Amino acid sequence: TIDLLQEAAGQKGTKELYEKLKNAGIEITAKQQRILFEEEVKMTEDYTKTLCKKYYNVDFDKLHPLTQDTLVDMCYRGDFKPKDTKTGLKEVAEKNDVNRLFPVVANRSVWHNVPYERFKQRASYYIINIPEQQRKQVLENMAKEDPNVKETLQNLKKDRDASISNLVKNVD
Repeated sequence: TIDLLQEAAGQKGTKELYEKLKNAGIEITAKQQRILFEEEVKMTEDYTKTLCKKYYNVDFDKLHPLTQDTLVDMCYRGDFKPKDTKTGLKEVAEKNDVNRLFPVVANRSVWHNVPYERFKQRASYYIINIPEQQRKQVLENMAKEDPNVKETLQNLKKDRDASISNLVKNVD
């Protein structure tokens, strides 16, 4: 078992090795899972920094924390394609304009290949994590540019409320 784990260290995408590990019946604790996840996030953040520097010519560490979180999440999930100029992410990053981030991440036509649940969670994360005054400004600006913004927000709210209701049911 140790030999299999040592063989797997630092490797990515090796299906045969994954099958060996799966069939070996190896189980890891929740703490070990968290440590592995944190390491993966760190590696993804480093990779995202490299992509931002190479394709966007920006210092990742100076970006707004919500922009950083969004780019790392997109990179981790495979949604971050820095060469794709249609997304609008480059402009957001280069100007470090967090107010323009939500209209970019909430534009379903741009992210039509992203599973809806992931798209919804990403947009909701942004709305939940910005200050109230900033949220109002972002939503007002979006309403001017996107006639469907109200419908998008209503759908996000409905989905969020349903998720919260399910969480409450599970607690009871």
